[in-house]
Amino acid sequence: MKRLCFISLLALLSIPLLSVRPEDPVPVGFEHWTSSSLEPVVQALTSQAARDAHHSAMKHLADFPNESGAQRGRRADRMA
Repeated sequence: MKRLCFISLLALLSIPLLSVRPEDPVPVGFEHWTSSSLEPVVQALTSQAARDAHHSAMKHLADFPNESGAQRGRRADRMA
């Protein structure tokens, strides 16, 4: 009986995962950044942080009605 309950619970939990395909476009109001799309931003922030006196840089990536997204970079000079 426990095994049947476990299998049915697993089947119910897998329905949302099986209904979404990775090829689907990103819904309106959402953004998806891959590591390859953020690589130029990281390189630019690294060079800006190296020139900054505080060794930090920031770039605003997106603005949403209730949230915002930003990428920050810091280049340490190996001092505590």
